[in-house]
Amino acid sequence: MSVEQPLAQRVGTPLQIVQACRTSVVQAAIPYGAVRVDAVSAGRLNRMRDGGLAAPIAVRVTYARAEASQVRQSQIVCRLDASGAVVDLQS
Repeated sequence: MSVEQPLAQRVGTPLQIVQACRTSVVQAAIPYGAVRVDAVSAGRLNRMRDGGLAAPIAVRVTYARAEASQVRQSQIVCRLDASGAVVDLQS
């Protein structure tokens, strides 16, 4: 995984859901100095028994540090309730 290349997107999670999950990641990362957050679909949505969704998302967060930036990249599962609100982010 090169941090200089765009994240590899896999078909399956709609852009609207990716954007909602990215917004939640941004809110969680800003207190730690995040300056950039990229997110793309990492596969198909899974419907949960309670009517919610589990969305696989590839995320890259760039943090400002004293000497240089620090980059963290991971695939996460973004859980949404039946109304479409993000309720949990899991790595």
